[in-house]
Amino acid sequence: MGGGIIDCLRLSETRGCDNLLLIVNDIDLITPIVIDEFESALERVPGLIQVAASVTEKSTPHSKIYPWMVTQGSLKLRRVPHSDLLCCITRNSFVRSFGGFPFSRGGWGFDWELAFQALHRSRRIAVADWCVVGHQDKLTINDRRGRYEEMLQVYADRYPHLEFAIDRVVAEYWNHGTIQMVDDEEEVENLSESF
Repeated sequence: MGGGIIDCLRLSETRGCDNLLLIVNDIDLITPIVIDEFESALERVPGLIQVAASVTEKSTPHSKIYPWMVTQGSLKLRRVPHSDLLCCITRNSFVRSFGGFPFSRGGWGFDWELAFQALHRSRRIAVADWCVVGHQDKLTINDRRGRYEEMLQVYADRYPHLEFAIDRVVAEYWNHGTIQMVDDEEEVENLSESF
């Protein structure tokens, strides 16, 4: 998967595209994926660098680890601190601006690097409640452990003098009040003001 994301970014750039819509092969489509809606959202909101599909409440591990990704059953776009790369559109020029992703067999950490860079560059990530996917984690415990350990090593090598910590990124978003959950009533048209 890691090499696949890097290859997809490279392929889209060689075709002159600044946006990459990535859809991994182990998701279940709950609603249709309308490419124009993803592109429109990315272009409409200033500073937005990634728009991801929301996930079902039963999606693992996302619904527990990243509760802000769970669909809220609306037609809204919500700012979030992070979104997994399961089904998302990403701005290639933003990824290029921090040197692209490092080589990784599993690709774990790429989503958190986007969140880290977005936070520190005053950019935005959003989840689209109008597009919902499901995901069931089929990795073994050993697979998970191996990918997690690889992620820690890859990012320790990449940022030896900079704290790259998932909990720090999420905590900063919570502290800034930029995670919007179920009771938020913000309309899509007003997103650029609140972002």
